[in-house]
Amino acid sequence: PEVVETAVSQNGLALKFALGDAKKNRVIVMIAVSQNGLAFEFADKDLKNDFAVVTIAVSRNVLALQFASDDAKKDPKVVKAAVRLDGNALQFAHVDLRKETVVAKAAVSQTGMALQFAHGDIRKDPKIVKIAVRLDGLALRYACVDLKNDLTVVKIAVSQNGFALEFASGDAKKDPKIVKIAVQQSNERLWRCHKRTQSLSPLLP
Repeated sequence: PEVVETAVSQNGLALKFALGDAKKNRVIVMIAVSQNGLAFEFADKDLKNDFAVVTIAVSRNVLALQFASDDAKKDPKVVKAAVRLDGNALQFAHVDLRKETVVAKAAVSQTGMALQFAHGDIRKDPKIVKIAVRLDGLALRYACVDLKNDLTVVKIAVSQNGFALEFASGDAKKDPKIVKIAVQQSNERLWRCHKRTQSLSPLLP
């Protein structure tokens, strides 16, 4: 065990090559996932349902959530901790939690594009969608059809990213005020991109 502990303390992914009951050893696994959260993939299935082990693994790398047991993926504390670090971790949560407003709100508050992993009912919630598009206008793509035609929602989206107009629908997409905001924002975005390119041009071959 000491040899294995030393190995995984230096590289958690060494757990993959551990023999015998090492992958069932809680101490060894906790050392491994503390070093690299993705080492959680190689832990024994019983430890993938251990709240403490899951929490450590996810805190080191939110992608570790995908290797957790179904019960762990249903645990609000585990999932909320993960999505607060990276909203995209919502994709690994159990479908029941993807329906939860509190969990979805935490996810889209971290990154607007996490809206794509929320349950369909959540995508109909104006409050959640507004939070998402305020952070990333392009998240409008994942809103329900009705909200893509909501002037308030679309205005928030195109104010953040003019190119979000592509995902608007109905009257909202044709609204002169909305279009004006989108064009102005897009031009500013393109201008900033142009200026950055110019500043880098001396460095380019």
